[in-house]
Amino acid sequence: MGTTMKRHLSTTLWLAYVVSLALTATSALAQEFSCPKNCSCAREDRDEFEVTCPSDGERIALKLQPRSKAIFLCQVSTVSEDFTLLKDVSVDAGPAMEFRLCPLPDVAFTDLLRLRNAAKIQTFTYSSHRKFNETLERKLFKGLTGVTSLSLANNGLTTLPFDLLMDMPLLQQISFLNNMVQLPADFFQPALSLRTIELGKNELTVIPTDLFRNLKKLDLLNLWKNKLSNLSPEMFKDLTSLTSLDLRHNGLSSLPADIFKHLTSLKNLRLDGNDFQTLPADLFNSNKGLETVHLSDSRKPNFKLPSGFFANLPNLTTLDLNNAGLRDLPNDIFWGSNKITSISMRNNQLKEISNEVFQNATDLEKINLSFNHINSLQEYVFQQCKKLRTLDISHNKMTNLSRNALSGLDALEELHLENNLLSYIDKDTFSSNCKLKVLNMANNRLSFDYLIADSRPFFEDNSPLYKCAGLEKIDLSNNSISYIYNDWKNFFTNLSLINMSHNALESISFYSDAFSPHRDREIDVSHNKISVFDIDERSESWAIENAQLANSDKRQTWLLHGNPFSCNCSSYHFFRYLEKKLSPEVQRLVNIVPGNLACAGPDGWQSTPVTKVLSKAITCPLAPSVASICPRPCACNFRVADTALIIDCIGKNLTEAPAALPRSSTSNHTELYLTHNKLQALPDFTQPGYEMVSKLALGYNNITGMHNVTNLPKILQVIELHQNNLTVVEAETMEAFSNLTNLTSLTLHDNPWKCDCHLQPLISFVQVNFRKITNPDKMKCLNGQLLSALTVSGLCSQTSSVVWASLVVALLLGALVGASFAVYYKYTREIKAWLFAHNMCLWFVTEEELDKDKLYDAFVSYSHKDEDFILNELVPNLEGGPIPFKLCLHYRDWVAGEWIPNQITRSVEESRRTIVVLSPNFLESVWGRMEFRAAHCQALNEGRARVIVVLLGDIGLTEDLDPELRAYLNMNTYVKWGDPWFWKKLRYALPHPPKAMKSSIDLVNRSTRHTNGKSNDDKLELICEPNALPPVTTPPAEGNITDPLCIKNAFNGALSSPRKVIIPNHETNGTAAAVG
Repeated sequence: MGTTMKRHLSTTLWLAYVVSLALTATSALAQEFSCPKNCSCAREDRDEFEVTCPSDGERIALKLQPRSKAIFLCQVSTVSEDFTLLKDVSVDAGPAMEFRLCPLPDVAFTDLLRLRNAAKIQTFTYSSHRKFNETLERKLFKGLTGVTSLSLANNGLTTLPFDLLMDMPLLQQISFLNNMVQLPADFFQPALSLRTIELGKNELTVIPTDLFRNLKKLDLLNLWKNKLSNLSPEMFKDLTSLTSLDLRHNGLSSLPADIFKHLTSLKNLRLDGNDFQTLPADLFNSNKGLETVHLSDSRKPNFKLPSGFFANLPNLTTLDLNNAGLRDLPNDIFWGSNKITSISMRNNQLKEISNEVFQNATDLEKINLSFNHINSLQEYVFQQCKKLRTLDISHNKMTNLSRNALSGLDALEELHLENNLLSYIDKDTFSSNCKLKVLNMANNRLSFDYLIADSRPFFEDNSPLYKCAGLEKIDLSNNSISYIYNDWKNFFTNLSLINMSHNALESISFYSDAFSPHRDREIDVSHNKISVFDIDERSESWAIENAQLANSDKRQTWLLHGNPFSCNCSSYHFFRYLEKKLSPEVQRLVNIVPGNLACAGPDGWQSTPVTKVLSKAITCPLAPSVASICPRPCACNFRVADTALIIDCIGKNLTEAPAALPRSSTSNHTELYLTHNKLQALPDFTQPGYEMVSKLALGYNNITGMHNVTNLPKILQVIELHQNNLTVVEAETMEAFSNLTNLTSLTLHDNPWKCDCHLQPLISFVQVNFRKITNPDKMKCLNGQLLSALTVSGLCSQTSSVVWASLVVALLLGALVGASFAVYYKYTREIKAWLFAHNMCLWFVTEEELDKDKLYDAFVSYSHKDEDFILNELVPNLEGGPIPFKLCLHYRDWVAGEWIPNQITRSVEESRRTIVVLSPNFLESVWGRMEFRAAHCQALNEGRARVIVVLLGDIGLTEDLDPELRAYLNMNTYVKWGDPWFWKKLRYALPHPPKAMKSSIDLVNRSTRHTNGKSNDDKLELICEPNALPPVTTPPAEGNITDPLCIKNAFNGALSSPRKVIIPNHETNGTAAAVG
C-alpha cells in the first residue's frame, strides 16, 4: 500500500512540474510581445500572433511566431511609411523573415521591429511583385549576417550593387527568379559558399565570364528562360562541383563541343526548348557522370542527333527526347550506356526503330515511343531489353504485330498499343513467359476472327493473349471484337477490368460468357450491338455452384449502357434479375449495371428504360401452328411469367369479337384485349377458346347491354367494361358475375347509368362485392350522383317521386297550353299586331296577315285647293298604273252627312297607308292637320310605318310649323313632286304583294344609284333635311268616333292656326313611307 501511495505522489508532483513549466513559458511569451498602439492584435495559435495596422483599416499586417518567423503582409496601397506602425513591436528574431507585396522600407529590414538577435535569421525572402529597378541597396540588409538563403524573386530588379552580398558571408542559396537583373562580374565573390544560384526568367543576354569564378562549392545553377548567346567553357571553369545545370528555353542554336569540359561532376542537364538543329557528337566526352539529360521540345524541325551521341555514358539513366523533331535514330546512339532505365521519345516523327538501337540497353525499364509514325516493329527489336517493364507504342500507324515483335520482353508488365491501325496480332506474339499486367489495345481494328480459320481447335476459343495469364487490366474498346474469348474468362484469374466497349458483340449468354469468380471484375460491354443478355436457369446453376467456393464474395460487374437492347422473350430472365427475382446466389455474384440502357424493340417499347420494364409484361412469339390460327387482325403472343396466351385486338376497329380463339399447349389461360374498338355486344362465350379466358378487356367500346352471360368462362378473373354505353343491367347478368368464384376485378365506371329501380341488381352487386369493383368512385348516374351513395330502397322511392313530379308538371303544362290557345283565339288580331310591332315571331305574323281585312290600300289626305293635282295626277297614276292601288277619297268614299272626325278615323283605320299631300294649302287646312294626326296616332299605336308624305310646292322653313308635324318631318322621309323617280318611289312606299315589293326595291335601289348621273348613297336621298316642312289636306265628313281621345287631340291640334314660313327647295328628296 505504501509503495502505491508513493507512486501516486511522484506522478502528481511530476504533472505539477510540467504544468508549471508550461505556464511559465506562456507567461514569458506573453511578456515578450506587446501590441503596438493604433493596431489590432489577435492570437492565431498558442504561439502565433497577427498584428494589423492601423486598427481601423488594414494597410500592413505582421504574422509573428517569436523565435520562429516574422511575415510582413502588405497591400497594393501600402507605402514605406506604414512600416513605422510596427516599430514598437519587440520580439526575438527567429530563423525566417519574409516580406509579401511590400514596398522597400526607408530603413534596414532589421530596424522595422525592435528585433533582438537579428543574426539568427537564416532565411530571408522579399517578393513584392513590384518594380524596384535599381533601388535595392546594401544598407537594407544590415545585420543579416547569419542569412544562408536569400530569395529576391519577383521584384522587377534590373541592376544590383556589386557589394549587395558583402554582409552575408554564410550565404548558400540565392534566387533572383523572374527579374530583369544584370549582374556585375564580381557579384558573387563575397559569397563563395554558394551552393545554389537561381537566375531563371531574367532575360539575360550576356553573362560576365568571371561571374561564377571561385564558386567551387556550387551544386545547382539555373539559367533557364533567358536569352544567352555568349556561353563559353571559361564561364564554368571553376564549377567543378556543379551537378545540375539548367539551360532550357534560351534560344540556343548551337553549343561549343567543349562547353561542358570543366563540369566533370555534372549529373543533370536540361537543354530542352532551344533551337538546336544538331549538336557536336563529343559534347559529353568530359561528362561521364551524366545521369539525366533533357533534350525535348526543340523549336526547330528535323533535329538530328549525331552518331553515338548518348553512347558510352555509363551513369546515364534517364533520357527525355519528347517532341524533339526526330525523324530517325542512329543505330549506335545508346551503345555503351548500359544503365539507361528510361527513354522517352514521345511525339516525334520516327517511322521505324532499328533492331540495333536497343541492343545494349539491358537495364531499360521504360520506353515511350507514342505519337510517332511507326508502321511496324522489326522483329527482335527489344530482344536485349530483358528488364523492360513499360512499353508505350500508342498513337502510331502499326497495322500488325509479328510473331517476334515483342520477343525478349519477359519482364514486360504494361503495354500500350492503343490508337494504332492494328488488325492482326500473331497468336504467338506474346511469349510463354508473358508477365503482362496492363494491356491497352483500344481504338484499333482488331477482331481476332482470323483465329477461327486456325486448324487447331484451341485457337477458336482463345485469343493471342492466352499466354498472359497474369493480366489484370485489358482495354480493347473501339475495336471490332464480336466474341468473348475463353482465355479472358477462364485463364486470367487476376483480371479485374476488361473494357470491350464500342465493339461488335451482339449477345451475351451469361452461362457461357461468365468470368471465373476468382476476384471482383468489371466487364464493360457498353456501346456494342448487344440485343440480348441471357441469364437463364443454367446461370443460376453456375452461381449456386460457384457460391460454394471460398472466395464466393467476389462479384463480376457488367456495364451494359448504350446497346440496342431487345425487350423481348429472350431477355425475360434479365428483367427478372433486375427485379431481384433470381436466386440469391446470382444476385450476390453478378452485378449488372444497365445505366441508361433502353429498349430498342419491339414496337411499343422503344426508348423505354429497361429498369422500367416488368418481367411479367414480356411476351414471346407463339409456335407457328398456334400463330397461324390467331384471329385477324389481332396479334397473339405467349407471356412467360404466367404462361398466358395474350390476344391483342386493341384499336383494330372491330365491330364484333373474334368468333373463336386459339389454344396453346404451353399456356393455361388466355387474356383477350378488345379495348378501343366499336363493339356493341359481349363476345359469344360458347365459341371455341373462350372457356380459357381469364381476363376480358372490353373498355372504350359502345356496348349497350350485357346479354349472353350464362356461359361466362369459369376461370374469368378480370372483366373491364368501363367507358361503354351501359345504362342498365339485368338481374341474370349480375347473378352470372356473382357465380364467378375467381373474379378479382370488375370495371364499370364511366358508363351513363340510368339510376332507377331497374338498376337494383347492380347496386346490390356493388355493395356486396365492393372490393372487386375497380374505381367505384367513378361509377355515376346520369345526374352525376355516385352509385356507391345509393341504396336499393332509396333508388326506387326516388324513382317514384320523379314519376309523380313529372305527371304534375305535364298536367300544368297542358293547362297552360289550353289557356294560351283560348286567349289567342279571342285576341288573335291584337296578339299578331303586338308581335309584329315588337319584331317577334315574324314568321307567324306578317304585314299581309295584319292588313288582310283593310278595304283600301291608301287614304289620300289633301287640301281641296290641291284637287287638280289629285284628280289629274295622283289618282289616275296610282289606280291605273302597272300595280293598281285602291284609294280612299273623301269626295267619293265618305258618307254624306256623317260626322267628319268619325269619317277621318274610319278612313285611316280601313286603309293600309295614309298619303298626306303636304302643300302650303294643306298647312292652312284644319281638317288636314286632323287627318295627319289621326294617321300618325294609328302608326304610333301599331308601331308601324303607315304615313306617306308627298311634298307639293314650297312649304317654307320648319321652325314655324306645328310642333308635332315639324318633329315628324325632322325624323322621317317624304316623296317630292317633280322628282324624276316620284312615281316609282311612291309605289314602293305603298303596300303590294311580296314579288312586286322585291322588284320595286330593286328598282328604287337602281334609281338611287343613278340619280342626276351621280353615284349617291340611296339613304342620303331618303333623309328629309332638318329645315324643310310639308302641307295640309281635305275637308272632313261625319262618322262614328272609335278613339275619342286620339281624335280629340287631333281636332284640338287642327284648330290652332299655323304661322306661315318659307322652306327652300332641296335637291335631296324623300323616297319611302315615314315611320310615325
